[in-house]
Amino acid sequence: MQVTANAHRPPSGGLAGRFLGALTLPRPVWARSRLDIGWADLAAAAVASSNPGGPSAEAIAQRWDPDGAVFLTVRTAWDALLAELATRPGPDPEAGCPGEVVVTAVNIPDMFELLAHHGFVPVPVDIEPGTLAPAPGAIAAAVNERTRLCLVTHLLGSRVDMDAVFAELDSAGSSVPVVEDCAQAFEGLEHRGHPRSLAALFSFGPIKSSSALGGCLARIADAELRQAALARTRAYPQQSRRGYLGVVTKYAALKAMTEPHLYAAFVGACALTGRSHDAVINGAVLGLEGDEYWAALRRQPSGALLATLERRLEGYDGVRLSRRRAHGEVLRARLRGRVALLGDQAPWRSWWQVAVVSSNPEGLIDALRAEGFDATRGSSRLRPPQLEGGASTPLAEAAMASLVYVPAYPELPASELERLAQLILETESR
Repeated sequence: MQVTANAHRPPSGGLAGRFLGALTLPRPVWARSRLDIGWADLAAAAVASSNPGGPSAEAIAQRWDPDGAVFLTVRTAWDALLAELATRPGPDPEAGCPGEVVVTAVNIPDMFELLAHHGFVPVPVDIEPGTLAPAPGAIAAAVNERTRLCLVTHLLGSRVDMDAVFAELDSAGSSVPVVEDCAQAFEGLEHRGHPRSLAALFSFGPIKSSSALGGCLARIADAELRQAALARTRAYPQQSRRGYLGVVTKYAALKAMTEPHLYAAFVGACALTGRSHDAVINGAVLGLEGDEYWAALRRQPSGALLATLERRLEGYDGVRLSRRRAHGEVLRARLRGRVALLGDQAPWRSWWQVAVVSSNPEGLIDALRAEGFDATRGSSRLRPPQLEGGASTPLAEAAMASLVYVPAYPELPASELERLAQLILETESR
């Protein structure tokens, strides 16, 4: 049975109308993204979940970098680093807070909320949509005597020119430490962040590059800070083998579902029951709340997760990333000069996700879904920080308000990538 791809809004007209609406479009659907983990890796992860023990986190970290450390997630690492920094004297003891942290304007909300949780004041710096980097001079202008830290986020598989960031700080006479959020920027074992950065945090979570369904590799140059953050997390309970097996099972099902015919059936089933498949997917993969959030965040990785992370690092060959980069560059070339992609002028681009800067986001989503491409505005939780009194980040806010994420992963055939590009051009020219 073929099912519809056009389920951007559930059809009306009662159960019969929904049933008929779910049968009308005889086309498989390309899912919005594909998990970057193979069936053999998932099988190995399931087997590891049934075995006690696992490799040493310290050994994995040291093989990666002499200043390396392993945490459950990037947020776990960030939480621990901030907790330790908050115990150190701030620049202004009279201010009543540990200090300010200059942040590039787009990240997942958790990274900003963790700053506030530990008493830090985030100071956002706007980013340019083409490069996903701060405008020249913006970081130096935001740094002052209250600044404790600068957080630079590399978005959607692009990388900010960190040489330029440090040159800017040097010219301003600032020695403020810099942390790189590289959760979306893993490009292989050679890139471990800028050598002058205090820390660089890489994610191997379920939807990230070379996924291990969890885990963070961090390079923390300050040995005292690194050991203190690790000591803090060693007091956390360990993720259970059963808990990790649940993650493996969940994402194995999601991986199977992204096969085009199965994904079409899923979209049609959601339409049949009057549910938004956007809401179902985002509820499955994006975030936790309340006490559950802190319980999940403040844990040590299980031995099974560590075994999967070790396997992914040892078996990494860069082939899929190279194909992903090539797909992104083909789409960029087809659209260039007519339709912009977020980050299409960045100096390094690996296209972890591909986002169109659209003049009519809802119209583009409808047009692409009608042709079997599950475009969406909700493939990511990225956004500017929500601060009291508002934040002066107009470029970031305007760009994020106009984004449409499109499926351009390496499993998409070249003919379909060409069709996707043509549809985007046709729709955006109307």
